[in-house]
Amino acid sequence: PPRGAGRRGSGGAFPTPPRPSLVPPPPLAGIVTRDPNVREALRNQIPIMERWSTTRAAVDAAQIAESLIRGWELPTSDEDRPRA
Repeated sequence: PPRGAGRRGSGGAFPTPPRPSLVPPPPLAGIVTRDPNVREALRNQIPIMERWSTTRAAVDAAQIAESLIRGWELPTSDEDRPRA
């Protein structure tokens, strides 16, 4: 058997993931385009927006962040609230 198999605790095996719940997963926030500058930024621990803010991946990440922020904003009046 593989090393750590059948043991509990920190024997090298990953913990069993929780069972699925009845709560659906959140919707996909967006997709970031594959970009070699992202790898370089991660390697050098530099924020992608600081070094290559105009690359497609940086623009994608900014658009996702903006859409998430807009989604968290509460309507300011009853007219702006969605009707149930």
